[in-house]
Amino acid sequence: MSWKRRIRPAADKVAGYSGVLWACEQLMRSGTTVLMYHRVLEDGDDRGYPFPSIVLPRTVFEAQLDYLADRARVLTVHAALNELRGEARSPKPVVCLSFDDGYIDNFEIAAPLLEERGLLGTFFITAGAVEARAPLWYDRAAELWTSVGAPRIGEIAHGLHPSVTLALSDRGAWIESLKRVPNDVRVDLMGLIETELDGPPPPCPLMTPAQIRELADRGHEIGSHTCSHPILTRMTPEDRRQEIGGAKALLEAWTGREVPGFCYPNGDYDAAVARQLEEAGHEYACTTAAGRNDRSTNPFELRRVDVTPDRVTRADGRFDPLAFRAEVSMLHPTLRRIPRFIG
Repeated sequence: MSWKRRIRPAADKVAGYSGVLWACEQLMRSGTTVLMYHRVLEDGDDRGYPFPSIVLPRTVFEAQLDYLADRARVLTVHAALNELRGEARSPKPVVCLSFDDGYIDNFEIAAPLLEERGLLGTFFITAGAVEARAPLWYDRAAELWTSVGAPRIGEIAHGLHPSVTLALSDRGAWIESLKRVPNDVRVDLMGLIETELDGPPPPCPLMTPAQIRELADRGHEIGSHTCSHPILTRMTPEDRRQEIGGAKALLEAWTGREVPGFCYPNGDYDAAVARQLEEAGHEYACTTAAGRNDRSTNPFELRRVDVTPDRVTRADGRFDPLAFRAEVSMLHPTLRRIPRFIG
């Protein structure tokens, strides 16, 4: 455990006793706080998952919902954005829960837990992967790393694209480097590595179109997360147009509703990407930048708070209410901008 993780509980208690945490929570009423989630799994099922930072145990997530249901007004992102444009000041902080990618546990676990408390969420779907019934490319890349191994992956990569340099020191470095190569290179490379495997492809961990439609019918907001989760800033305008427009068309066909919202894969965007989103008919887009949103916030640069398990749990894995309050109120994210202060 890092020294930052050790001192955080004491620092949070000081913030609570001194009134600093309360003051930060009062500031939440001046804007909209959008929380960022990916997966919610049954306790223990997260063990061994290659990306532990994007998985919350069910009991930890439930505790967060109980807190928010009591202390905040929980709206979908689109509803909160519409309200933010008005003049009324909310009697409680407005908080949105957004879920990236479209994992099936969002339908099976997260959404029912929200509904038990009368809450709604916003689900950003990687529509092309859903349509193809295929794992997201980075989930598959993690499996290939384990099944094929770094030496063979390096040989295949060099033979296919000698000029492309991939980091092969560990699984995390391999996946991060895959994000930075051209989309077509990544697709070609992973397709070739796939031929090294025997047996059937792994099951798709994503929702089905019917489940996405059901979420929309139950009042949740469905947003777009592109077709294949590429790095949009590394694509040609035409390829981006297909990723953006294709995903929006699929989601609207499945749900029978307009899809105003979008979420940038990996948080990467620029002015050209934002302009294409607006041209495609989207009204807003979420980033991965930490922060709260007010009426001056560019709707295509909405900030979010990344709720990772290590930031909202104690050393024993149990939910830490003070830590969660400090995250949601922007106390922790603000302190993390100070070098060497808090993790």
